[in-house]
Amino acid sequence: MDYAGFDRVSFGGDSASGNLAHNMASRVWLVILDGFNLDAIFLNCPYFWGKDLISIELTKLQAKAYVEGIWHYVHPKSTRVDDLLLNPLIEPNLLKLGCKRVLM
Repeated sequence: MDYAGFDRVSFGGDSASGNLAHNMASRVWLVILDGFNLDAIFLNCPYFWGKDLISIELTKLQAKAYVEGIWHYVHPKSTRVDDLLLNPLIEPNLLKLGCKRVLM
């Protein structure tokens, strides 16, 4: 490992890849890797969603119907739109997010 600094790793993503970065960070603490330190995550317009709409989502009911309709095809094993992959607020281990800093 002469050229990589695993003591200061960052995850980041835009839109759906922001969700991927968040989900990886929320599971990093499950496995202790020697010398690996997740320093930060960067989420640019992550595609978070949930059954309870907030602020501007209340005016976009067509978008709500679209997300609820397509989610079954995106993740067939999920039974609901309030899924951990879409809604970080229902993540039981949110306080154990595996990094020190988050930039949204």
